[in-house]
Amino acid sequence: MFERRWLRLALFLAAIAAIAWYCVANPEVLHRAMAFGWLNVIVLALSYSLSHVLNALVLKAGLEPPYRGIRLSGLMGITMASSLAGYLTPLRVGGLGTRLLMLRVRYGVSPGYVVGQFLLVTLLTIGLSSIMFVIVVLAQGAQMLERYRLAIGGMALVGAGVVVMCAVLSIERFYVRVRFMLPKALAGAHDAMSRPARSQIKIVALLAVSFLLQVLQTQWLLISVGIRSDWVFSALVCAAANLMLVLSLTPGNLGVKEALLGSLSLAFSIDEKAFLGALLVDRFVQLAVLAAGTLLYFFLDRSRLRSKR
Repeated sequence: MFERRWLRLALFLAAIAAIAWYCVANPEVLHRAMAFGWLNVIVLALSYSLSHVLNALVLKAGLEPPYRGIRLSGLMGITMASSLAGYLTPLRVGGLGTRLLMLRVRYGVSPGYVVGQFLLVTLLTIGLSSIMFVIVVLAQGAQMLERYRLAIGGMALVGAGVVVMCAVLSIERFYVRVRFMLPKALAGAHDAMSRPARSQIKIVALLAVSFLLQVLQTQWLLISVGIRSDWVFSALVCAAANLMLVLSLTPGNLGVKEALLGSLSLAFSIDEKAFLGALLVDRFVQLAVLAAGTLLYFFLDRSRLRSKR
């Protein structure tokens, strides 16, 4: 356990050091980030607050019908606290563990139920964002199709893979035949897929709205640092960021996300330094919103417990 803690800390510090070294070596990146403007920061922070409302609604839809009556504000605090905890461990372990503990202690939710819904939402997020990116490109016509042909091929494969996986997990006769080949964790996702269709449709609709909000946030970021990019590139950035949900190697994907998304700017002739400056602002605002929301949640929760006494 002690060695694991040191490993987490080492990964976190290494990611911060790598970002700091890159900013020192490329001062233009930091300059672009500092020129972002406080008004733009406020707008971005408000949009992230709305994102966490959507995340809480997704969690609420996933907990129903067996766990009805849970307040949205409480679920919003849990999603923000678990997201913040994700910055302490790689592979989203801290985020999932915090969510398991808080839902178990506060609302008596079964850990297996939470894990299954967590995996299902992760799977749907990756697949839905990939499919929506493909739809956006196809809607733009032949010129965009030519520009993003490799990206659309990769995302189409991801989307198709998720559709097949969801079909295998949801159709009992398929699942029975292949379950011995699947990771044990996917058994929980199978159970989640068997819940009422109304809940699943609500989750998919909320995730679609969340993806569109992500695209708007990304486009706002790019415009704020002086990049005049098309909406398709913003959609690609969001789809790639969601794909990294299964590639979370460092705590919070710190450094890895910036490096991989930064490579997209090179591939599509986007101003790399301006784009990375925007990503640094994005990371700062995300952390600030998560920290403020988590502190507010625990403060209000503590006040509520005191008033009951």
